[in-house]
Amino acid sequence: MTKTQSWKLVLISFCSMLTIQSAKAQGWVGNPGQRLIAVNDSLKYGSLFVGIGTNTPTSQLHTTGSVRFTGLSQFNAAPRFLVQDSSGSLFWKDASTIGSSNAWLLTGNAGTNPNSNFVGTTDTARLVFRTNNVEKATILSNGNTGIGLSTPIKLLHIHSSSTTAEDNNVMISGKSPSICFSQNPTQPASGQITTPFARFGLASRTGAFVTTSVVGDFVLQAMTSTGSLLFGTGVDSIGTNGLEKARINPAGNFGINTTAPTAKLHVNGTVRFQGLTTGTGSVLVVDANGNVYKSATTAARVADSNDALQQEVNDLKQALADVQAQLAALKSGSLQVTGSSNASGSYSLSSAPNPTSGSTLIRYTYPGTVGHAYLTVTDLNGKQVKRVDLKTNGGNSVNLSLDGATAGTYVYSLELDGRVVESKKLMLAR
Repeated sequence: MTKTQSWKLVLISFCSMLTIQSAKAQGWVGNPGQRLIAVNDSLKYGSLFVGIGTNTPTSQLHTTGSVRFTGLSQFNAAPRFLVQDSSGSLFWKDASTIGSSNAWLLTGNAGTNPNSNFVGTTDTARLVFRTNNVEKATILSNGNTGIGLSTPIKLLHIHSSSTTAEDNNVMISGKSPSICFSQNPTQPASGQITTPFARFGLASRTGAFVTTSVVGDFVLQAMTSTGSLLFGTGVDSIGTNGLEKARINPAGNFGINTTAPTAKLHVNGTVRFQGLTTGTGSVLVVDANGNVYKSATTAARVADSNDALQQEVNDLKQALADVQAQLAALKSGSLQVTGSSNASGSYSLSSAPNPTSGSTLIRYTYPGTVGHAYLTVTDLNGKQVKRVDLKTNGGNSVNLSLDGATAGTYVYSLELDGRVVESKKLMLAR
C-alpha cells in the first residue's frame, strides 16, 4: 500500500468519528506537511466546528469527554494560564490579569471584601503556617492559636521546644510597652473606671501609667476604683483555685495574711526583724488591737526609767526583808510599840477586832482644846497607808477599811496638833 493510500484510510477512519458542521461541509484533507485539515465544500478554511462525542459542536473543537495531552514542551516562563469558563469553553488568560479577585498575591491584593474574602479553611482542618517547609504556627477550628506547637489549649499558646534557650518566649517592646486586661473588648473611657480593668507595663517616661512613675519603673496596676492587687501562692485543697497570701487594697493598705487590711502595713501573724542596726530613737508600743504607735517616751528615757524601776525593785526587796525581820521580832515580843505619856488620861486609842481580815473599828478620845487631830495607819517601814481627819469625821470612832492592803502588821496612831501621842499594832490577816 502506498503512502497516499495510507493517508486516505486514516482520513476515512477519522472522519467516521468526527462530525463537521458547516453550511456546506466538505471533509478533511491532508497536505504534504502531514497535517490533517478540515475544509468546506469550497476547500476553504471556513467557520467549521469539529465535534467529538456530539453531532452539534458549538466550537471549532467540541468534546464531551476527557482530553489528554502527552509530550508537551515545558515553558514555565509563559505568563498565561489555560482557564475554563462557566460553559466549559477553554481559553488562555494572561497571568497578570488574574488579579486579587481570584487569588492572594505575593505582593498584596486590592479591592477585597472582608465579608467574603479571607485566608483560611472552610472545614474543621487547622490552618498551618510554615517557614523553610517546617510548621511554625497554627490556628485551630476553635480559634486557639499556637506558636511553636500544633495543639494549642488556649486562645494564644506559645511554646519553645528548645532545651537550651531560656527567657525567649514573648517580648513586647516600644514606648512604655504594656499588657492590658479588660472584661470588655473595648478600651474603657477616661475618668473613673467602673468595669474590671488592669494593666502592667514598663515606664519609658516620667508619669507613664501612674503619675509618680519614672523611667525604668515596672508598674502593676488595678485601675478599677474598687479593685485590689492580690498576691497568691499554692492552690486550694481541690486544686482549682489559688490561695491569697497578701494584697494591696484601693486605700493603699498592704495586708499580709488578711483580706481586709486596715493600716498601711497590716500583718496577721508573726513579725520578724533580722539584721537591724543599733541606734537611738522612739520606742514602739502596741495597743490592745495590735496597732503599733511611736511612744512619747524616747528610748533613752525608757532606759533611764528601767534603771529607776530596777532600783525600786531592789529597794522593795530590801524593805520586804526588813518587814519580815520586824514581823519576826513582833511575834517574839522583842519589838515594842509604845506611845507618849498619858498620865492625865485625856486621850485614848483602841481597835476591835484586832487582828482583822479587812476592816476594824478604831475608838479614840482627845481633849477639846486640840486644833488638829488625825488617825494615821503606816506599815512597818513607815509608809503611810491611811490618814483620817478626826475633826472632820466627828464622834469618837471611825470604821477603818484595809481591803486594798496586803496581809501583815501595821501601826495605827493618834496624831494631835502635829504630834503622835499614841501608837498601837494592828494585825491584818487574809
